[in-house]
Amino acid sequence: MNFEQLDAFVTVATEGGFTRASAALHRTQPAVTRRVQQLERDLGVRLFERRGRDTFLTPEGELFLPYAVQVLTTLRDGVSVVSGETPTGPLRVALVGTLADEHLAEALRDFSAARDSPDIRLRTATSREVSELVRRGEADLGIRYFMDRRPGVENIALGDDRLHLVCAANHPLAGKTLHKADRVVDEKWLTFPFSSENPDSFGELLLRALLRLGISEPDVTVVDSLTAQKRLAQAGYGLALLPKGSCEDEFRSGSLATITVKGFTASQPVFAIRRTSTRQRVEFDAFLEALKYRSLRYR
Repeated sequence: MNFEQLDAFVTVATEGGFTRASAALHRTQPAVTRRVQQLERDLGVRLFERRGRDTFLTPEGELFLPYAVQVLTTLRDGVSVVSGETPTGPLRVALVGTLADEHLAEALRDFSAARDSPDIRLRTATSREVSELVRRGEADLGIRYFMDRRPGVENIALGDDRLHLVCAANHPLAGKTLHKADRVVDEKWLTFPFSSENPDSFGELLLRALLRLGISEPDVTVVDSLTAQKRLAQAGYGLALLPKGSCEDEFRSGSLATITVKGFTASQPVFAIRRTSTRQRVEFDAFLEALKYRSLRYR
């Protein structure tokens, strides 16, 4: 098993076929096929199967892929550190979708205006997926909720994303300040999926927040889309606990409003993460400073 075999396998998997992989690797298709076949012989399993003109990972290939990506990423990071070369090309940033709001846009504008900046490529994912993208080397920088406490990444605190009780603009409690939570006990609630394995998920956060309000058995509807939650809240289908930044347009248009409960606050800490094994780029620090400045707006 060698680097070329792993590189061929990962490229075929990520490019979706041997023809596109050969173009990406600047190798002939037979050469790429031979390297994958050698790897399969070394492992004693098939990694791909063909269905017509399409190529798919086998179950064994699915299991092996993240390990192969991690090995390649670690090797490339090591070469970069030893050679003293600073990575170039676009900054690849993965972030949680609810953080892709006007505050991020302002930070991007400020960062770009302050320097002859490289291209920034954004993609959205869950907090856990953001970490995996960074670990696999598919993203240079991740922006997620809560710390990633596993080894291999550095956590940089950016601030707290405050959450608000959001309701339809014509809700009887819209814009009101409540001294007790009893007036929202019987409300329906909209939330993201729960995950007992991930206590930092939005769903679990909502349950903890409702417990602090004295609501132990809420009437909950699970909705896995932020846009759908906002639309359902606008239609009066329920209340939601959402980041203020993700609802700014709806607040301005008057389609959503907030309910304030005295003594109740909820927020999620926001962190940037990057691999500790790679040589860091100067642009990272400037971009992070812009994000830290903007993150004060969340508090």
